[in-house]
Amino acid sequence: SKEIEKMPMEDWKRSFEINVDGMFLITKYMKHLIFKCHGTIINNASIAGMHSYVTGRSYAYSAA
Repeated sequence: SKEIEKMPMEDWKRSFEINVDGMFLITKYMKHLIFKCHGTIINNASIAGMHSYVTGRSYAYSAA
């Protein structure tokens, strides 16, 4: 965990690339296969988004 004032922008962007962009890309490119098999896409979030930084989570992870 880092203080937000000391967090490099690269760390912030990396969390969003993994947690947000990753979900988007999987849904975008796998949607047709999942629907073809009568499957379902379910996206969920971490409870970390409901907690403050003092719980030990990083700002970027909680926001993403």
